[in-house]
This record gives sequence, C-alpha cells and structure tokens, in this order.
Amino acid sequence: MGRRDRRVSGHRRQARTAKRSKRRRKANVYHWEEFSRRKERSGNPFEHVIFMVDNRPGGLNLYHKNIGNAAEIMRGLEGGMIPQDLPFTEVPDELLRARIEAGLKSGAFRDRDKVREWMHLANSWADWKSVGLAPLTLVHVHAESDIAELVKRVVEDNHRPAGIVLSGSPKMLNEVLKTPVMQKTLELIDYALKQEVPTLGICFGMHLLTYARYRILVDWLRVPDKMHVQFHRGLGRFSRVEPGQKWQVYGVERLRDVVHCDFMNGVDKGTQILEVHSTYVAPQRLYDIGHGSSILAVSRRRFRQGLNASAGVVQHIVEVLECGPVAYGTQLHPELTPDLLLVLTYIPAYKEFLELEGHDIELIRNQLRNYPADSYFAGARMGYNFIKRILAVDRITRAVESGRIAGREARKLLHRLERRSRYAA
Repeated sequence: MGRRDRRVSGHRRQARTAKRSKRRRKANVYHWEEFSRRKERSGNPFEHVIFMVDNRPGGLNLYHKNIGNAAEIMRGLEGGMIPQDLPFTEVPDELLRARIEAGLKSGAFRDRDKVREWMHLANSWADWKSVGLAPLTLVHVHAESDIAELVKRVVEDNHRPAGIVLSGSPKMLNEVLKTPVMQKTLELIDYALKQEVPTLGICFGMHLLTYARYRILVDWLRVPDKMHVQFHRGLGRFSRVEPGQKWQVYGVERLRDVVHCDFMNGVDKGTQILEVHSTYVAPQRLYDIGHGSSILAVSRRRFRQGLNASAGVVQHIVEVLECGPVAYGTQLHPELTPDLLLVLTYIPAYKEFLELEGHDIELIRNQLRNYPADSYFAGARMGYNFIKRILAVDRITRAVESGRIAGREARKLLHRLERRSRYAA
C-alpha cells in the first residue's frame, strides 16, 4: 500500500470512528472508558456529571416510551388535524381517541427529558467555562444493567458526582428490596447521603431515599376500614369504594402543609399537583421515629362510611420529603402534564384498570381539562429548583472550598443563576 493509499485509508477510519461516536452520543449510550480518560487529566471524572439512574424495568426509557409529549404528537399526526391554537384539553373526544390510537400504532410517543432541559438552563445561565469549570453533563444509567458498574466507579473509586437523580418505577420497593439491583442502588444512595451528593428521588426514587435515610418502607394505598365513600372536597362529588381496597392516586390533587425552602421555592399550599402512584410513605411512620419535621408537603384524601354519614377518615400522604442537607424525594413526576394524563384515560386497558379501582373517569377528565392554563406543574418546578438552587449552588460552594475558583467568581456565578428564571416568581 502506497503512502497516498495509507493516508486515504486513515481518513476513512477517522470518518467511521466519528460516525460511530456521533451515533453513540445520539443514542445516549454510556461508555465508562470515556470518563476513565478524563480521570487521567482531572482526577475526578464525575465532578460535572449528573447520573440519572433509571429504575424502570425492560431497558432504558422502555417503560415510558408510549406516553411522552402527548400534545405535540397529537397535533403532528396525519397533517396536523388538531389546530395549533386549539388547547389540547378542548379537543373533542372522538378526534382525541383517533389521534391516540394512531400515535400508539406509530410508536410516536416518547418520554420527555425534563432533567436535561433544566441542566441546559443552568449551564447557559452560569457559564461554567468562564471560571474554568466544565458544563454539567447528564448521563443515563439503567439500574438493571449498569448499577454494579456505577457503584464501582463512584463508591469504590470514591469519585463524587455533581448529582444523582433516581427515577420512578412501577415496582413495589417492599417486593424488590432484597434483589441484587436494589442492594447495589441502596449502596449508591448511602454513599450519596454520607458524601452529601445532591440527590433527587422521584416517586419510586423517593421510596428508595426514604428507606436509605430513615429505614421506612412504603405501604400500599388502601381504603380505610369501614369506609365506603371517598369525598372529593371542593367538587361536591363522591366515589363509592370498598374497605381495604387497593387504590391508585391518579390525576389532580392539592398540596397541604407546605414547608418553604429552596427546594419548594414557588410551590405553595393549595397548589394543584399531577401524580400517579399506588404506594406511599405514611407521615405517622416519620413522626414515630422523630423525623416528622422532614416532611415538606402532604396531600389528603377524605373517606366516609356512607353518603349521609358524618363519621370519616382523613388519609395523609407524604408528597415531598427532605432526606438530607441536599437530598429530596417527591411523589410528583416532573414529566406529567394534564395532556398526558388525559391521554392515558382514553387507552382502553388503562381506563379499565382505573374503573376497576373505583375511579370516576369523567371526574378525572374534567379535572384535567380544567387544570389552570397559567399554572406551572409543581413536579417540574421542584425538579428545576433541585438543579438550579440545590445542585448548582452545591457545586459552586465545593469549588470555592477546594480552591478551584475564588469567592469573587463564585458570587458572579450565583448572581447569574439568581437573576435568571424559567418560571415567573
């Protein structure tokens, strides 16, 4: 092979390598070797990395692949039959049902990556490079396949990341607690709590955090004994239920007993929230061990013995919990929107499941359609607060303590973050 042929062959290899790298980045495939090379240059390859630990079964993002950005997909199918200026929640049921079926058949629904959106905002506002710090990077790690490697790289090698986000899951913690995957995940959480790594647990992730911090297991949501009616306060509506029956929180609820802090910034008492879950952390379990003050918000469900009975029970559910100086758990999913929850009530299998649990489908749909258009989504607001007010501030503080940036540069970064906002005050 001549010199020119070798040169051409080398260019082709470089082009193929570049294409493979581009495909890997596009697929969000995580390669530990990349960070091993960074370690040789910086010492801690994860200083700027936020690990998103996906606890859902069946592969990365497979669990939510069909329930993504519903409004955008519905309008985009078949030539945009739903006008852009028509609110999604006002679309006639017949048209909505047709769009849902078409969307499911085409596989068009995808999970929305809110954490990445907040991270990009923090990167653009802080401008880390101006003070010699690398921009934040989000890395998805699927627990079922990668948690052992993550524990080795982070815990055993003592490479503290910028933050950890624990996703939701349809699993029941009590049933999978003894599995190797959960034991490794708890090992990672224990490390994060001891090292005060900013950590956010979402739904199932909150249950993991609660167990790691307080050794409290979750309970199934059940209708209290002797209660036959659920009372929907403020709506004048009742739903018939059976004592001891398992039930799922679905749709619109309101936060109560809100404790104001950086994580709860902009989230007030009475804020309407969107959620879906069948298990919960009981407040009394925290009060029994002297940690009731860690509860940042609850919601309430009211049950009565009958339609005309005055005797009843109020069931409290922990919605937001502080698990450490920079560790928080929330039952609220950042990706939930009224549009998305409305879509699910039209999927036959899911609609049947809700009806079997005694849910009033039309009540749920009316609540979702009437969700205030000018309201932010509390779950998204908390996640945004976590990245901007908890994780980014922690990173700046540690950079000052380690001598990587001066106090003047830190104040500049904090000022940039504070004066910019994704949400109205």
